[in-house]
Amino acid sequence: METSEHSEVPLIGRDLSWGAIEGQYCRVKHFTPFAIVESGKVKEVSRTLPYASLLVECPKAFEEASMPVIHKLDFRNLWEVFMERKVYGDTRDYGVSTEMEVLVVYAPLKRRKLAKLFSGVLPSLVIQLYPKGSLERLEGKPDTGLSAEEYLKSLLPIAEWDARPEELK
Repeated sequence: METSEHSEVPLIGRDLSWGAIEGQYCRVKHFTPFAIVESGKVKEVSRTLPYASLLVECPKAFEEASMPVIHKLDFRNLWEVFMERKVYGDTRDYGVSTEMEVLVVYAPLKRRKLAKLFSGVLPSLVIQLYPKGSLERLEGKPDTGLSAEEYLKSLLPIAEWDARPEELK
């Protein structure tokens, strides 16, 4: 599963617990798909690999880590962000944009007993598109070069993808 971009960093779920990043904003630095979307349907390349891997930076928990994408709907949403919207430009290079950043939050469903029972099979990533530098502002490091209106606007995502069932959030 590990690629050259991700091989030197800890793997979430193996080296780091998912609980360490629960509810935390993580900046996606690189997206490595192991599946594809054709005609709107996700096609797995291998049943032994996750759908994708994200190289993420989560300032409150660690510098960088590799995050496996293990749910089909989470992958479909990430595919839309990176491949269909081409957030980071050239579709062959899923690295860092100069104008926008993608933040993910691991937010498993916990409110109801039924949700807890099926939390491993339900999507758990909230994916948000922000202007570049928003992670620092969301973490409480204000940019003094922004007006109050610009600062407040920068705290709102440009777009959001959340495949978790509405009634279980």
